[in-house]
Amino acid sequence: MKISLKKYYIFVESDLFVSILGSFSGLGSEAQGLGIWPFLIIRSNLKLPHKKEELIRHERIHLAQQIELLIVGAFILNLFEYLYARLVKKLSKRDSYYFSAAEQEAHRNAMNQDYLNKRKPYAMLYYIKNKKKLSRDIDDNLITEAYKI
Repeated sequence: MKISLKKYYIFVESDLFVSILGSFSGLGSEAQGLGIWPFLIIRSNLKLPHKKEELIRHERIHLAQQIELLIVGAFILNLFEYLYARLVKKLSKRDSYYFSAAEQEAHRNAMNQDYLNKRKPYAMLYYIKNKKKLSRDIDDNLITEAYKI
């Protein structure tokens, strides 16, 4: 396990923590990282090491969301959207994970190196109404599609 203090968060590299906490996300053992303020935790043994910076940006977006919604609000919104996706929309666990506004914003902007510098406050709220069906191809590139009605 490797721990370092960054400007706004505590960075942890730990396969064990990601495995345990990832089981709550809907991704299970496929989880590569997570952000639970003030911790940004990623696997030390990443499946795609060349995507490490993108993963860190993704998790830093989650930390910004959590701070804006006073941490508890972010978890309540995420839980509500996940349950809505599972129970009302009848989506799979994986699709329900991608359905939340938090994941929509983080996945759709993680490749933009300047996103966090230009991100507007409460940007996550835009993604509540502007959902895309998200998935990943074999090379872990993001695929966005319109939801079928």
